[in-house]
Amino acid sequence: MRYFNKGLKEKRYEFVLPFRSSKITRKEIEEKWIPSHRRGDTITVVAELDKEVVGAGTLSRPTSRVETGWDYRVTVSPDHLGQGIGTLITQHIVRLARRKGIKKVVGRVIPGNVATMRLNKAVGFRVEGRLRKHFYYKGRYYDLIVWALFP
Repeated sequence: MRYFNKGLKEKRYEFVLPFRSSKITRKEIEEKWIPSHRRGDTITVVAELDKEVVGAGTLSRPTSRVETGWDYRVTVSPDHLGQGIGTLITQHIVRLARRKGIKKVVGRVIPGNVATMRLNKAVGFRVEGRLRKHFYYKGRYYDLIVWALFP
């Protein structure tokens, strides 16, 4: 597993929905996924299998100096779901957070994403709350479950 840190700042934050219907490509990660998650310093983890990108994750510094929770996000190619790749990426992100001395890691999950909620619990995250009707997509409101880990 490789990771790199661009450490750049972007003026706006675009929410990237966790619904994937196609394979992940290195070009997509470099041109779309990473910049859309960049809020201050961002660490990006890219998982490759036989030179194919099969997943990626980010750990992003909070935008406010008074916040302590770094946001983490993970996505896995649909062809590789259920193979433990999300777990490996998440565990790697947690190890990086510990090494950096990060005090809190926060993830947000839609309630229907049972696999990610199971993964979060297995890695040590705990539910902190629920954001009701937190975003609107294609004519529907979605709640988010907030998970936190104190590495």
